[in-house]
Formats: sequence, structure tokens, C-alpha cells
Amino acid sequence: MKRYFYADKNNNPKGPVTGDDLTELRRNGQVNDKTRVFEEGATEWQSLGKVIPREAGDIDSQATPPGVTRKTGCIGLIALPAVGWLVFSLLF
Repeated sequence: MKRYFYADKNNNPKGPVTGDDLTELRRNGQVNDKTRVFEEGATEWQSLGKVIPREAGDIDSQATPPGVTRKTGCIGLIALPAVGWLVFSLLF
């Protein structure tokens, strides 16, 4: 069974862990596809997304790390009519 090491949020190496462990850590948001991973026997660190690609059934392909809130872009929908009105007013 392959063993891996991964860099935590402070860039400290953790492990060894299995591929299943990394998949579970990704599912829980503790690591993501950009997390640096080292596979035993490899010559360099790579991103988790390259070492262990996501399965087609994985729900969240861009897992959000803990403590990070995703922005949705709703403000653009609110601001768009105001900007449109401003541009229209300046033209006429």
C-alpha cells in the first residue's frame, strides 16, 4: 500500500498516511486539491489533485479549507441595476 506525506496549512509535513486517509481528509476539508503531497519513492512534492485525482462521484471538487468562507458574488446582482442606471443617466 502506498504511503504519503502532506503539507499542513503551516507547510509542516504530516504523515505517513494512506491514499484513503488523504481522500477522507479532502472530504472533510482539511486538505484540498492544491495541498502539497509527497508519495514515498517520488522525487518531488506534487498537488493532491495530481497525485490522487477526484472520483466522478465526488460532490465538491473545490473543497473550501476550514475557516474560509466562500463568496458567492450576489453583490454583483444587486449593484448591476445601479451601475446600469448610472451609465444610462450619464449618456442621456
